[in-house]
Amino acid sequence: MYVKRIHFASSLALAAAAVFATSGLAQERVVHLMSDEIAPESQAFYRAAADDFMSANPGVMIELDFQGNMDEALAVRVAAGEPPEIASMQLERLLTYADLGLLEPATWWFEKYGDDVVPLASIPYNGVRWDIPYALTSEMWWYRKDVLDEAGIAPPQTWEDFLSAAQQLNDPDNNFYGIAIAAGPGEWTAWHYEVLLWQNGGFVFDTDLKPIVDSPESIEALNFLKQLHQYSPPESSTWEWWDSIDAFTAELVAISMYGGRLLVHAARDNPPLTEHTRVLHQPMGKMRAGPLSRKSHAIMSEAPNKDLGKEFLDFMMQPEYLLPFLRTVPVHLTPPLVSYRDSPLYMDDPLIQSHIDDMMIVYDAVAYGRSLGWESPDHPPNYYAGALNASNILPQMIQMVLLQDVPAEEAAAWGKEKILELQADFDAQKAAIQ
Repeated sequence: MYVKRIHFASSLALAAAAVFATSGLAQERVVHLMSDEIAPESQAFYRAAADDFMSANPGVMIELDFQGNMDEALAVRVAAGEPPEIASMQLERLLTYADLGLLEPATWWFEKYGDDVVPLASIPYNGVRWDIPYALTSEMWWYRKDVLDEAGIAPPQTWEDFLSAAQQLNDPDNNFYGIAIAAGPGEWTAWHYEVLLWQNGGFVFDTDLKPIVDSPESIEALNFLKQLHQYSPPESSTWEWWDSIDAFTAELVAISMYGGRLLVHAARDNPPLTEHTRVLHQPMGKMRAGPLSRKSHAIMSEAPNKDLGKEFLDFMMQPEYLLPFLRTVPVHLTPPLVSYRDSPLYMDDPLIQSHIDDMMIVYDAVAYGRSLGWESPDHPPNYYAGALNASNILPQMIQMVLLQDVPAEEAAAWGKEKILELQADFDAQKAAIQ
């Protein structure tokens, strides 16, 4: 749980404090940036921007810290009293730190660029925007156009279309399956349920942040997910994020959900497949909805050089730096500013140019994007979301239905009880900190 990771004075935190105190990083003109971008191409963007900013500002040092376990690493620095000036944030992490008073409002940035920000790229919390969005990712369904064309199947648009296509295209005797449905123990499994839940008019939480995974809409979504899963490869019972891409690029499935990274990997790992890889809007249930990830930076309020951090952050957000970075995973990382969407610095990418229609569908999907941290315009941002994602309660609930044949009603009742327990524990931890 995030709160537990923030509230500790362990030997690790004390050791970190000692390192920072003796390393010389407390210089007056140092900006520390901590990011969970671990890909070499992404890190190259930060390094190029840092080098240019330092060249333009003699005496300034930009210290870059890339972390695979961002939650733990950031918590250590905060506990040691050495927060970075800039930290990368997804919505769930953002809510935790904003709730603890550890973030600087991003009002300064929105006063300059707010009219240009893509709608839903940033969600206000307690009436304040705390983050500067640098990329958006919409999770979509990608399909084999050649396979569907050969079978005479139109691109599916509704739940019924998806189930029918998955059934018709399923050919386990030839190691080919109609659809990829992750059912492993991690968060990716929960996303497959959440998208169907939202499309069915349901939510994980009500507008008072009480769990309602036992609602009729949730039961229907779980049962429909089980129907789809019967046309997924047997090994999908252990799948995590990357497996959905690998199954598609290995030509094991006809339809698979992921962000635009799936297209990038198809182009890299199976080039002939690229021309047949196309994207669908999320299917229409009672409404259209799909997962939206918001990648942002935030300024830590207790950092010593936060004003200088703002200058560097604004510098990085300029198109000559940000857009080449987004092109390291085109279609997957999309611009947070409307004016950037048509920029040649982004759109001239060869993969985008070969899939212009798909790019437009991905852009459109932002308008119906949701996340566990903010399930609808009627919901408040959900500060329990990060803890729930870390708990794996939802994947366990889903596995009970998909893999253990537990009735959806029974699994949902179990899930609701566990979420209530988690909320009580979270609230107690939060009260202890405050």
